[in-house]
Amino acid sequence: MKILEITELKKKYVKVIGKSSIDALNSISFELNKGEVLGVIGPNGSGKTTLFKCILGFIKPTSGNIIKFDNKFSGLELKKKMGFLSEKVNFNNFLTPVELLNFYGSLYGLTGSVLLNKINELLDMVDLENYKSMKVGGFSKGMLQRLGIAVSLINDCELLILDEPISGMDPFGAKKITEIIQELVKRGKTLILSSHVLSHVEDICSDILVLYKGKILRKGKLSDLVTDTNNYRIDIKVRNSQEAQNAENILKQNGFDISASSFSNQDLENIFVSLINGAK
Repeated sequence: MKILEITELKKKYVKVIGKSSIDALNSISFELNKGEVLGVIGPNGSGKTTLFKCILGFIKPTSGNIIKFDNKFSGLELKKKMGFLSEKVNFNNFLTPVELLNFYGSLYGLTGSVLLNKINELLDMVDLENYKSMKVGGFSKGMLQRLGIAVSLINDCELLILDEPISGMDPFGAKKITEIIQELVKRGKTLILSSHVLSHVEDICSDILVLYKGKILRKGKLSDLVTDTNNYRIDIKVRNSQEAQNAENILKQNGFDISASSFSNQDLENIFVSLINGAK
């Protein structure tokens, strides 16, 4: 099933003074199928957040089409199918996780034991069950992000969009968020996420979309991207520093005993930098 089908999407922001415009998105086209995990990567200002806002219906595109769930749903039913976690969550500091989830659940018509069971399930999934009666004003950034994921899932959405979910976190907090996202993948959720931590994207995503100045530089399976024949490297281990200094001659002459060698693909970070530098 197609979750998203985006065709020739454009978004212009017009400056009133001088009447010049900025192309935040320029002819964006791609599809997303059920169960896929799409990593949207690009420098600041490349159009990632604008793309998310268009998909979610927060802003209207200048032109182009966005088809969601094969146009089978509309209105509130369509909104129930989508969840969103912004980079910076903003909750009432004086409420507890249970109170927050109860409020958001009621917005989707959940009540009684159905809502209570859903709240307990989500707090357990994001490892906050021991903090359910604590005011969120005392939460760390990592705890707030985990609570944000729970809130975004209260409606049991099919498509979840995460904007920089591990931004500013320590390694332990980032690892916990990654584990939660991986659990969502196992449950068959369709995800779109952005992150400047490309190792995080590489660990989670099945597909990659590289944005630069509102345009798509590359879109495809992560496995295809990292096995591009133009992006291989060879790592060689030698016995001492002298052999390392003469590595080029060693390779040419093939007359030295190399202790070990490995053949691997470029990581996503190197590929990303190469693509962006090539587009400048």
